[in-house]
Formats: sequence, structure tokens, C-alpha cells
Amino acid sequence: MRCYSTRAVTFLLGALVLLLGCNKEQRAALKDMLTIRDDLIAQYKAQDVSIFLMNGNALRITLVNSPFNGLQKEEQQLKAREVAARVIKLYPQIDKIESITILLVRNKRFLLIFNTNTSNGFTFQTTELKEPTAVASPNIPLQRKGTLKGGQAPKQLFRSEPFVTKVPTR
Repeated sequence: MRCYSTRAVTFLLGALVLLLGCNKEQRAALKDMLTIRDDLIAQYKAQDVSIFLMNGNALRITLVNSPFNGLQKEEQQLKAREVAARVIKLYPQIDKIESITILLVRNKRFLLIFNTNTSNGFTFQTTELKEPTAVASPNIPLQRKGTLKGGQAPKQLFRSEPFVTKVPTR
């Protein structure tokens, strides 16, 4: 019970300081962050979520004791991408953000000893998350197609449709 009252007092003091020391834009950003935090806790059943805005262009989101900690690394990366994509939809000022880092943390407490372990962290560029991801059809095998002038490989090496380049004729 004492833990909750301490948290409540800390939250109220922090809110008071923020309200007195922040301008309207900063208060709106704080409100947006709290909305995202509450949504992520409800959606992904994490014990706690912390969100940090770094240098005005990067978000670091820490999921504490989430169900993702028990997954394999590949599955964790897919879930982290899902969380980052959700943040992009929820955060109104996402145009200012270049990258989102998702950290998965285990936090254990033994009497007076706290043990925090970061299991994995994944960073995503917001531009890659905003673009629709290509999903390969199971009926069309992905193949490497074509080369560019000078023997260079194209930027997108694997395509489901043929790669066609026009070669100028003389």
C-alpha cells in the first residue's frame, strides 16, 4: 500500500512541476506520451512502459516485464516492430521523429534488491515503418533479378515480379 501512495505523491509533485515549468506545447507532448503509455500497457500487458523523447527526434520505449520477454529473438523483433508501428499511429508529432527504439526489460525485486535486465532492444527508422511492407505470396518464389549498369546489384534485390531495365541503344 505504501508503494502506491509514494508513487501517487511522486506523480503529483512531478505533474505540478511540469505544469508550472512547461509551456503549452510541452504539456501537449506530455499528454500524448501518457496516452501512448496507457495504450501500450493495456494492449501489450506490460507491467510498466516508459517513453523518452531524445533530442526531439528519437523515441525510446521501454516495456517492463512484458509477455514478449519469453519469446525467441525473431518473435521479439516482430512484436517490437508492431509496437513501434502502433506508436506511429498514436503519436501526433511523429513527423519530427526519425527513429523508435523498443527495449524489452525484465525487472525483478527480491526484498530490498532490484535486478533489471534488458533482454533485447530493437531500433526502427520511422520511414521504414510508415511504408507498407511487402509480403511475399506463397505461390510466387522470391528470386534475384537483374543487375544495373556497371554490374551493381539493384537496391531491391528480391522481387516477386521481373526486374526490367531499359538499356539505351546507339
